Amino acid sequence: MTLLLQLCRGRSPIVNQGLLRLPREIRDKIYTFAIPKGKWRITDIDEFEQDNLTRGIGDPSGFYYPLSKDLVVLRVNKQMRREALPLAYRRTTFILDDLDDVIKLLIAIGQVGRDNIESLQFPWESRADMELTRESVPGSDDPL
Repeated sequence: MTLLLQLCRGRSPIVNQGLLRLPREIRDKIYTFAIPKGKWRITDIDEFEQDNLTRGIGDPSGFYYPLSKDLVVLRVNKQMRREALPLAYRRTTFILDDLDDVIKLLIAIGQVGRDNIESLQFPWESRADMELTRESVPGSDDPL
């Protein structure tokens, strides 16, 4: 755990003296082991819209988008984040509730995220379409 904390603070001799001196191909292999496959969801749409969407508009590159607090390798330093961030997007499955959330996510994650997402799951309806369908179908509010 101590080494992990040192990595987060950028004080590790491994990072400062050795890891960044390795060839990029080897560092990419290390990032593959350091970044597990994961799933990402919007848990609170209001918080997402207030924090992440606004930040994404101000950062069109997506470099500073907070993909996951658990991905420590993205917090070591800027060079490692730049190298590992595309892989983090490729190894993450994004699961969203509707088409509106997809649009918000794609704005917030910036260019680097849009270029590297490989797995995106969502229904092909907007929130307005789903609400309209519920209103137009009699008894649609009744649970099954």
